[in-house]
Amino acid sequence: MNVTRSEYKDRQPQNKGYLQKVSAEQKEYAEASAHKRITENNITNTYLSTDDLLKKILGKDNLNAAFKKVKSNKGAGGIDEMEVDELLPYLRENREQLIQT
Repeated sequence: MNVTRSEYKDRQPQNKGYLQKVSAEQKEYAEASAHKRITENNITNTYLSTDDLLKKILGKDNLNAAFKKVKSNKGAGGIDEMEVDELLPYLRENREQLIQT
């Protein structure tokens, strides 16, 4: 599905969202800006597609990419106090259990 995204290009005030006071003129309220998108089939709720999301997160390629990112950043000591060098053996040993939980 082709989706056009205007993201932050459309700065025209819309009638959606919350009103907030204009900082320069405290007497007036400004309208909230809403971002418009156009799709081929008029379904604009594309962000809520969660089909197979967990499968993608726990997929081999994604987990390997995450590990490589942690290793390249030399990690950061978390609550488990595990060193980066200890991570790969731990992941290999506990892979199935981690994916099931």
